[in-house]
Amino acid sequence: MSDRPTLPDLPTFWQGPFRADPVTAKIWGVDEYGGDCMVADIRGWGYLTGQGRALALTADEAIEAQRRTAEFIAKAMNAAMLEETETK
Repeated sequence: MSDRPTLPDLPTFWQGPFRADPVTAKIWGVDEYGGDCMVADIRGWGYLTGQGRALALTADEAIEAQRRTAEFIAKAMNAAMLEETETK
């Protein structure tokens, strides 16, 4: 017998609620042991701050863009998880 938990019948290996870290732009959930589980890391710094075919944002603008993106994704994940559990 394994000490590992059985994965839930969900499309993921983590659970909600999800939260966006406003400093690191990482999205966190809860693992099967009840601890923190990093779900995603918002990237795109080069595109946000670069020149040419990029957005050429300032560092502060790029940080805000990543923060808002992380919050949007965390909210969408929470809504999707809620919908998934309500339909079962």
